[in-house]
Amino acid sequence: MTHQPAVTPAPVASAPQAPFLGLATLWVQITGTWCNLECRHCINASGPRTPWLKPLDGETIRRAIREAEALGVKEIYFTGGEPFLHREILPLLERALEAAPTTVLTNGTLIGPEQADALAALAARAPYSLENRDHGRRAPRAGRHARALPRLSPRAGCRAAATQDHAGLRPGPAARER
Repeated sequence: MTHQPAVTPAPVASAPQAPFLGLATLWVQITGTWCNLECRHCINASGPRTPWLKPLDGETIRRAIREAEALGVKEIYFTGGEPFLHREILPLLERALEAAPTTVLTNGTLIGPEQADALAALAARAPYSLENRDHGRRAPRAGRHARALPRLSPRAGCRAAATQDHAGLRPGPAARER
């Protein structure tokens, strides 16, 4: 004996199509949820263990930047996890800066003298912004974010600003004049 369904599904109508004409902002979660810190306040539960969202490979990111550039992207953001864990962060940042102003959302703890010098070289060619949030006692190893700022500020032509809740870098006068 064959059982017949009680209700026959209606045929699926095709969805309306609309052309994609432009893109204002491209967000790239470059390292997925892979981070060197494990902060309780992290919006996507990033941390040093196996990420639930895997990092993107460099070619996928370059393709996204090319496609966004063709659509007239006005700004690009690299986020994660921690973007400076990506082995190609500096070449990818350089490519992104060719397409649009770019912001890297970072905890800043992995930026040593070598990376700061490379960022300074990028700043000499294009304005960029690094945002660094220091959530004080809520983050493991509290205060590490603010201690990372002095490594960048003198090299990168950036002004550093730090408070208990927020520390950030913005292009200094030399970078903005380009």
